Amino acid sequence: METSTIVLLVLVFAIYILMSEYYFKRYLGIKLEGRWMFSDERNKLAVWIDGLILILFIGSMWHLNTGANSHLISPVIRMSPMFGLFFLQNLNQGIEERLTRRDEKRYYHNWLASFVMLVTFIIFFVGEYE
Repeated sequence: METSTIVLLVLVFAIYILMSEYYFKRYLGIKLEGRWMFSDERNKLAVWIDGLILILFIGSMWHLNTGANSHLISPVIRMSPMFGLFFLQNLNQGIEERLTRRDEKRYYHNWLASFVMLVTFIIFFVGEYE
């Protein structure tokens, strides 16, 4: 792994911690309440979408990491379903929070986490081909 990739990852996670802990929680007063995927408080459609994302994740990980030619695929591409899982689940939960509890603004945390997952994948992808 290149030094620039490591520096960029540390920078992204530092910005994430600063925004999440200091700006969202302390300055804006937005608390993060993590809820389980099958929590009773969640919208049923959002739970179904999360379940579909999980099934697609398992299928794509199985497809990319098994087989005779799986060693020919780059490690970043083989792990891309994991980034996709976290990106899409955080995005889905953020959309659900925005539609159901808009005034609490907890969706900011989910959307920030989703954005960080996307940027992290891009950094790994570009860093592999430098």
